[in-house]
Amino acid sequence: MATDFSDESKANVYSEGIPSKEFSLNPIIFEKIGDVEGKNILDLGCGDGEYSKIFAEKGAKVIGIDHSEKQIEIANNVNKHEDIRYLKLNGELLDEIEGEFDIIFMNLVVPSLDNTEKLKNIVKECRKLMGSNSIFLFTILHPLYLSPEQDETDRAVDFDKKKYFEKDYCYNSRALTNKGNEMKFYETHFSLNTLSEILEENKFLIKSLTESKAVPDKGIYLPKYLLFECVKDK
Repeated sequence: MATDFSDESKANVYSEGIPSKEFSLNPIIFEKIGDVEGKNILDLGCGDGEYSKIFAEKGAKVIGIDHSEKQIEIANNVNKHEDIRYLKLNGELLDEIEGEFDIIFMNLVVPSLDNTEKLKNIVKECRKLMGSNSIFLFTILHPLYLSPEQDETDRAVDFDKKKYFEKDYCYNSRALTNKGNEMKFYETHFSLNTLSEILEENKFLIKSLTESKAVPDKGIYLPKYLLFECVKDK
């Protein structure tokens, strides 16, 4: 099983924030997503609601969903906003949600999934909630996240390079939070081939790929994250 964010201690530690995400990932997310005023956004796997609140403060109407009751509890307590509705839902079944979204945003959900079938189901559900001009933005761990040359603050610790193309291969990783605590993850690896096949199977086109930024003064030289911008194949 991948990292269980329903575990209260893990949810609390993760909510302290991961510096590498803030310095290298967030800039490309906000640059790519652009002006969200008046947009309807589905924040799938919203966690503690950090991004949902930022989007709402920028003028968007947001529905944030997460399967973890603890994460939704934190979101409602820490990142509530009049233009956000948080729901405890499984991303594999979104029939409860009606309408279309201008943007479906899914941050680092992919490595937390148990297997390929779950990812296929989520991508299929996302497509149902998109209009012809909607975009699907999601982030994954960059293949170079697995490199032994990654910095020590956020990296894989036991990835076996021989298993890169193995379906549903899991490995351990670690990251330091803003408070200096260690957050341990159990990640599921998906090759870029697998991701491309799932998107194609669900009639998505990859519009752009953006690598997270290097932050030399923080010791970050290799990209840790990869942002996909996808649209429906008409």
